[in-house]
Amino acid sequence: MLAGFGADNIIKVATDEHDAIIAEKMPVLDESTIVCLQAGNVKTGAIDPIKDICLIAKEKGAYVHIDGALVCGQGFLPKNLNLQRDVN
Repeated sequence: MLAGFGADNIIKVATDEHDAIIAEKMPVLDESTIVCLQAGNVKTGAIDPIKDICLIAKEKGAYVHIDGALVCGQGFLPKNLNLQRDVN
């Protein structure tokens, strides 16, 4: 059970070698969808393609949550600067 939705309603999405979501492989979204993105993966510092996914979600009426707690830590380490996307 995650946030009261039940495991059957959770869809894992494809990620790249840094564990960032691959926007082109997002499942079909609709107005009952909640998309959870991360701006700073806890293991790699990778940042999901926030802009691309938000545009898809907006078009379909889906909600988006962005967890940005780690972007100020791992996301800006010199070794992870190449992983930044859509963060200004």
